[in-house]
Amino acid sequence: MPSMRPSVQRLTDLGVVAAIAAGISVASQSWSGFNSPDSEFYASLALFGSDVTDRAFEPAYTWTRLGYIAPVRALVMVFGPWVGFEVWRCLLITLIVGSIYAAGTITGRSTALAGSLSVFVGLNTVVLAFVGNTYLTGTAIAVMFALITVSLAFLGSHGSHGRGLLGTPRWTTGVLSGLLAGWLLMINPYAFILGGAIWGGVRITSLVMLRDDRIRRLTIDGVAGLAGAALSVAVFLAAGRFIFPGLDWWTTYLEWNSRLDYTVFIIDANTWQRDSALLIVVASVVISLATVIVYPARRWAWAAIAIGATNVAVTTILMISFTGPWLEAPTYIAKLWPASLISLALVFFTIAPGTREGRSSYRIVIVLGAMVTIPALLWSGRFDGTLSRAGAWLLASLVTVLVIGMLLLARRAWNRWVAVALSITMLVTFVSAQILQNGRGLLGGYGQYPFRSAFVDFNYREQMEAKINVQRWLIARTSPDDTIALWTDPQFLTADVAAMQLWGGYNIFTREAELNRETTMRLEEIRPSVVALYAPDKTHIDTLYETLPPWALPSELECTQQPYLGVGTGEVVACLTRLTWVG
Repeated sequence: MPSMRPSVQRLTDLGVVAAIAAGISVASQSWSGFNSPDSEFYASLALFGSDVTDRAFEPAYTWTRLGYIAPVRALVMVFGPWVGFEVWRCLLITLIVGSIYAAGTITGRSTALAGSLSVFVGLNTVVLAFVGNTYLTGTAIAVMFALITVSLAFLGSHGSHGRGLLGTPRWTTGVLSGLLAGWLLMINPYAFILGGAIWGGVRITSLVMLRDDRIRRLTIDGVAGLAGAALSVAVFLAAGRFIFPGLDWWTTYLEWNSRLDYTVFIIDANTWQRDSALLIVVASVVISLATVIVYPARRWAWAAIAIGATNVAVTTILMISFTGPWLEAPTYIAKLWPASLISLALVFFTIAPGTREGRSSYRIVIVLGAMVTIPALLWSGRFDGTLSRAGAWLLASLVTVLVIGMLLLARRAWNRWVAVALSITMLVTFVSAQILQNGRGLLGGYGQYPFRSAFVDFNYREQMEAKINVQRWLIARTSPDDTIALWTDPQFLTADVAAMQLWGGYNIFTREAELNRETTMRLEEIRPSVVALYAPDKTHIDTLYETLPPWALPSELECTQQPYLGVGTGEVVACLTRLTWVG
């Protein structure tokens, strides 16, 4: 049977990716909860731009994360907040699904297998929990997926004959790598370091395995990559000038990187030792190593171990060199998932025959297996138990042994029964991953974030709606010439609402219920024209208001309130008062 023309095949591939992404978007939660002030920083900056930073006493460094803020700002300006955020979520899902699918086409595997693994990875709860959130991690992991996949193009069949991704000239693959690397840099430096190192690991592997004309290849890739990165960074910097006029990206970036002390974010440095989710990262490396041992001549096995090992090695180096919550906070843990999931996908691509050898009925078996696996993933994605350490290790070990057994089985022969075994192995692997991820429980200081929010509604949209309404109210009653100082209830129950105006140590003037001599002096140093106060109950606000210095002539309170779950009173109250400083 003749193969399809390249143009028809590409249209088919795009249609498959679009259909998978659409299905995952519908099956998952549009808003996955993460009550962290940082989430609201980025949401507010994307929604209101300089209206937030102009009013802030200290805009801090968060506005420099233009890799998330700039594209989402464009979308919400065109479509409004809800459609804009949803369009961005769907685009990120499409990028992730497309990356896994492209990896399948690069390795020469069938549409059935590439599409199935795209669905399985796309339904992962860590992936969906973050792309459905306004924290920039979702964007970072989507771009990491794409960057790692592009690195595989250097090992692909086109790459070995002077062609790049999808048969394009070689330099386009280098340019695309640079564009994605520049984008990562403008999202998060940690993600840039990790993603760039993994890209480099795969690139080194390709140089070793594809021996011809290595110097010329490396030169072309290097120059093209630098050009792409420069273009990407320049576009984002230009967008930053437009969104935040008057703010200097380079100055802010250098200043705040020298000021940030990541050790202050450590709550429980030993969390990683009890985190069942991280066993997926460990298992992916062990399984990749076993794949190289069983299939030493297959380049995709070497790519899998290069990706997985680099992922762990760079994380270890960062933990030692720059102490921080890298394996404690879910926002950093999630950045390990692109490499781990792509490594597992490459293992299964290595096991399966290529499109030329695999003309048997195994493709039908893979599709039927996917039809069983998808409901199992949707079910296991809602798992809300907490695994014991022994139980988690046992489950991860069983998965590892099962995949290694599959490697040995497929090496001996390939037929429809082996295809059935492969389908069962993939089902067990990805369902177990969901259970290990969700089963970490309320772990450490950051454990309040449930990965199962990918499929379970935690009413986060309603909370975000209240936050947006309060921020709109505040902006409407102030001007860009105002300087707003912030205060929240001492328990910080409304801190994530105040975060829409960049709540933090640099903008909050006291953490106490009342002003004392020291905090009054702090307020006088700032000399804000407006004080914004947030609490679950106006009584708290009245108490603080009564202690404001009378010589600042505080105006009568103007207040608003919004329904807000999880703070006891069921609502959030926000008030502002104007201060008039003399002298």
